[in-house]
Amino acid sequence: MIEVRLRPATLADVRRMVDIEIAAAKLFPTEVLPEAVGRTGSQEEIREGIASGLAWVAEAEQSLVVGFLVAKTIGTSMHIVEMDVLPSHGRQGIGGQLLEQAIAQCKVMGLREATLTTFLGVPWNAPFYTQHGFKVVSDVGHYPHLDQALQREAARGLKERVAMYRNAAQPGAQADLQRSLGCMLRRMIDYPALSFFCEHHAEEFAQAARQSKALHRPWVHPPTDTATAAELARKRQGPADFGFLVRDCDSTRIAGYVEITNIVRGPFQSGYLGYYVFKDFERRGFMTWALRSVIRHAWKELRLHRLEANIQPENTASIALVRTVGFQREGYSPRYLKVAGRWRDHERWAILVA
Repeated sequence: MIEVRLRPATLADVRRMVDIEIAAAKLFPTEVLPEAVGRTGSQEEIREGIASGLAWVAEAEQSLVVGFLVAKTIGTSMHIVEMDVLPSHGRQGIGGQLLEQAIAQCKVMGLREATLTTFLGVPWNAPFYTQHGFKVVSDVGHYPHLDQALQREAARGLKERVAMYRNAAQPGAQADLQRSLGCMLRRMIDYPALSFFCEHHAEEFAQAARQSKALHRPWVHPPTDTATAAELARKRQGPADFGFLVRDCDSTRIAGYVEITNIVRGPFQSGYLGYYVFKDFERRGFMTWALRSVIRHAWKELRLHRLEANIQPENTASIALVRTVGFQREGYSPRYLKVAGRWRDHERWAILVA
C-alpha cells in the first residue's frame, strides 16, 4: 500500500481531478463506457463537491495529486459521485483510503449510509466496493436518487451499471471508522474531523453557539440564529475568507470553529485567524489540533506567508493557545476592534511560514 496524504480538495485541484478522471476512463472497455463519455470530465460536479466540503484528493510524493473522491448529500445518504485514481498509481490502496475518508465523514455528519453507482463486471468497480463493505441494492425503488442515477447513466450509453450502498453503522463499520481516523491523524493535512463550513451546517452551528453563550462572552459573539449562521457560511467560501468546523468524532457534535479571513495577496500574502471552541469541548485539545491543521492548510493550500491573530489581553486562554501553536507577540493595539459595542484593546500575535 502506497503512503498518501488525504486533504480536502480546492478549486485549484479541479483541472488535475478532471485529468485523472479522463485518464482512469481509458481503462474501461468501450462496450460498457463509450469513448465519447469517457473523454469528458465532470467539472461541475467536482466544483459542487468542493463547495460543500465533500471532495478529497490523495497526494503522493512531491504533493502530486493521484486520486480523488467527490460526494454529495441526498437525504440521509452520502452519494459518492465520482472516485478515480491515476492508472499509474492503481491497485495500491489509494481508492480504499479515499472510501474510508468518505465513510468517516458520513458518520461525522450523522448520515445513514453511503451510496454509489458502478459497473457490475469491472474488477476495480463493484467487486472492489464489495471488498469495502458495499452491497448491491436489490430494489432501487427504495433509493429514488439511485434509480434516477441509473436511468441517466443508461441514457448516456453506460451499460452493466449497478447501485450499491454501505451502512455507516453496519457491524464492523465502527472499527473501520476508528482505524481510518487513526490513519488520517497521521497522514492528513487536516484533523480528520475538520471540514469546510457550509450553509447546510447553519442550524447545527447556531444551536452550538446558543449553548455556548456563557463560555464565549465577552470575547466573541458567534451567530446564534440559523439565518445569520448561513450568511456567515456563505461569506466563508473563499477566495479571501474560509471557515472550518471542528467535530468530535465520537459524538459527531461541532466542537469548534476556525476561520481565515481578509486574505491579502500580492507582496503581503497574509490573512487573519479567528477561532472559538463550543461548550463541552473546551480545554480538551480540540482547538490545538484544529489550529495546527488550519495553519498547515494556510501554508500548503492557500500559499500564505503570514497569519495574524488579534486577542484581547484578558483572554489568557486564547493567548496560551496561539503561543502553543507557534504564534509570537508582535505588538499591542489600543481600541483596535469594536466588540459588543465597545472599542477594545488587542494584542497582536502572528506566525510566519517556516
